[in-house]
Amino acid sequence: MRISRITFSSKIVLFACIPAIGLFLLAETTSRVWYYLRTGEGRFLSWGFTGKTVKKGYILPPNTVVVGVDAPGGVRTNRLGLRGRNFDPRPAPNTTRILAMGGSSTWGISNRDGETWPEFLEMKLRRFYPARKFEVVNGGIPAQGVSIARKLLAGKLKDYRFHIGILYIGWNDLSGVFHQPVCEWKKIPNSVHVLNAFSNRLLSFLILREKLSIWAGRGVGGTYDRNRKIEFCSPDNREAVRKKALKNKETFRKFISNGLEDYASELKRLIQEGRSRGMKFLYVRQAHLPRAEGQHANYMSVIWDSTDSVIKPLKVPSFDMHAYAKNYGTPKRVFHNYPNDGIHLTAAGNALLADGLMTTIRDLEWISSR
Repeated sequence: MRISRITFSSKIVLFACIPAIGLFLLAETTSRVWYYLRTGEGRFLSWGFTGKTVKKGYILPPNTVVVGVDAPGGVRTNRLGLRGRNFDPRPAPNTTRILAMGGSSTWGISNRDGETWPEFLEMKLRRFYPARKFEVVNGGIPAQGVSIARKLLAGKLKDYRFHIGILYIGWNDLSGVFHQPVCEWKKIPNSVHVLNAFSNRLLSFLILREKLSIWAGRGVGGTYDRNRKIEFCSPDNREAVRKKALKNKETFRKFISNGLEDYASELKRLIQEGRSRGMKFLYVRQAHLPRAEGQHANYMSVIWDSTDSVIKPLKVPSFDMHAYAKNYGTPKRVFHNYPNDGIHLTAAGNALLADGLMTTIRDLEWISSR
């Protein structure tokens, strides 16, 4: 009798679970298809979360072709987990090595292998200087700001030699300081830490991966600080304060003044770190589309002003991709998913950026034609 009761109870549990699992799988499939049709991103039809979170941004698994990321056909990584082929600590003789530093626009969101601007630049340099060899290393990390770029150069790449550093940086720093919390901080419960780690690293199902991680991270109180990992912010008056800050350029500059000081300090440290290793630097003003009134994208000039306060005394040259794109391209040709995305570049936009960089490097006479 005892055995039969256990069997009967097991059957009840089993038959109760089957409909629940079926409903979940139906919801999973429906949401995957809906997200895919809405965005066209293949990752919604893939299995698992393939990126590894590293504070802001992520570095992918090393020496593999990773699918399920925002790039059609997957992404090939090197032994460092950066996008592109492997490279040795020291470049070969007669080889000029360039480090491209930036966020997702440098990494190549929605760009196939071979269509990022570092790859286009390497190809154009080889054609223009046939007597020399070139390596353009993609040091882009999605969501990377200048602080992460400096830590990448001083940490993971500390034993690697580079001749030139190209900084396609600014947008993520502007967004980061604008969206910093402006209200009272509170402790994040331990349960939220567990849920965030679990949902970001282990869960494969889209519903949980996309929604639970947001709830366990940014969704709790509105903002999650990945650097400190201990606080969250009640969103009481945050939006009202930000809306007031967007009134004009000066109110915006005042609102993010502390963040601008940190940005300028980190940018200076990055350049000094590279120069201590014999690197030359070129700063690039990022191309972007103006947005509707009341959005921080319209104040990119604020981050550029802060950049100029650093690079001009250090005599670091710059290239204005924003103006270059307006003069030689159309928004639909330059920007990915136009008009919804006004910062990431298409393959044609990356090729255009490489053209401008190629011309700038040639005019600076940094490379011998011999």
